[in-house]
Amino acid sequence: MCKSRYYDVIAVGVSILVGIGLTLLSAFNLITVGLLTPVFGVLLGAFSLLVLTLGAASLLRQNQSVNHCVYSRGKRLLIPAIWLVIISAFTMIFALTNLIIGLILAFLLFTLISLTFFGLYCFLSCLIRAGHDDCSHEQR
Repeated sequence: MCKSRYYDVIAVGVSILVGIGLTLLSAFNLITVGLLTPVFGVLLGAFSLLVLTLGAASLLRQNQSVNHCVYSRGKRLLIPAIWLVIISAFTMIFALTNLIIGLILAFLLFTLISLTFFGLYCFLSCLIRAGHDDCSHEQR
């Protein structure tokens, strides 16, 4: 999946569908959102940024395939992780009582959590397969 040239379109589309589905479930009180989702969002975003920082600062970047993984997959992880931390922190700081704004923030949180999971999966799977001969020449 991560090697597909349509990865960005597929990941964003699936993340939006997941965001819509989970927002509808939370709107009908079938799942509890509360303060747990923003806390999970901050933790996931911080973990993703930590993994990305460790991968970028590693001495293994001297290997061309690892360097390619950090460069190509790191961009796909960095942007949703930073936005996830920002939106989660905003949601935790400003406890909103308006239902519409709360649902919009829940949709953004669920979508960004899903997109960060996709990016983290692709980044880690690329790093794991980096030294293997069949996987080092990925499609770009």
